Amino acid sequence: EGIPSSSSSSETDDGADNGGGEAADSADVEKGAGGRQPQQEQGQQEQEQTDAIDKLSESELLEYAREIFEVYIATEGELQINIPQAMVNEIRTALESGKVRRNMFDKAQREIFGIMSRDSYPRYLSTKRKSQSLFQNSRSRRRMRVSAIG
Repeated sequence: EGIPSSSSSSETDDGADNGGGEAADSADVEKGAGGRQPQQEQGQQEQEQTDAIDKLSESELLEYAREIFEVYIATEGELQINIPQAMVNEIRTALESGKVRRNMFDKAQREIFGIMSRDSYPRYLSTKRKSQSLFQNSRSRRRMRVSAIG
């Protein structure tokens, strides 16, 4: 047992079918479609997670912080995120000194959210539009071939 995850992504598939056979997009997330939680429930869940973190002893907080570092931030981390080396060093120094804070990963989180909003999400939307366009063109060509044969 541990701290509840900080997002519902482990509970739902990012490519969840929204009823139309396509991955949920930002409008679906805002409406709570595609199996995702409405914003009010998500806010409540985040508050519960914050409360759970606040109840941890200093040694438990240090243990969780080290685990987060080893998995997501360390160079050899299994799921390493892309943050500036200076940020990695700042977090490593805090861990080595034993001075952990509940918000010590907030700066890294903002960095990742920034990268996602400036790069990953726009590329996803562009790819989705291209994919839909190719699908539509493919269907149109098939219809033309069928009507030419018949």
